[in-house]
Amino acid sequence: MNIIGHKNIFLTISAILVATSIAAMIFWGIKPGIDFTGGSFLEVEFLNERPSSDELEKSLSGLGLGNIIIQPYGEKGAVFRFKNIDEKTHREILSLLDNL
Repeated sequence: MNIIGHKNIFLTISAILVATSIAAMIFWGIKPGIDFTGGSFLEVEFLNERPSSDELEKSLSGLGLGNIIIQPYGEKGAVFRFKNIDEKTHREILSLLDNL
């Protein structure tokens, strides 16, 4: 295959793909993750079996943590993502989860 001889075709395809990507970012935007928006990330492993995600969310709903994202992992673990919190709220979360 003569790549150098067909460089204009390959450059045109690349330019179209780059332009399409830029247009998609302009129209639909990029949803930044917790790294850019700020927030807290808490990884917990329960001693007994893990409560359901609904139970976990219900027990933490009174703390005003905003949008709580709960991702179960393994057999007994869970990962929580929510707005940025202080140490006092962190301790309250751990005590609530300890009672489940």
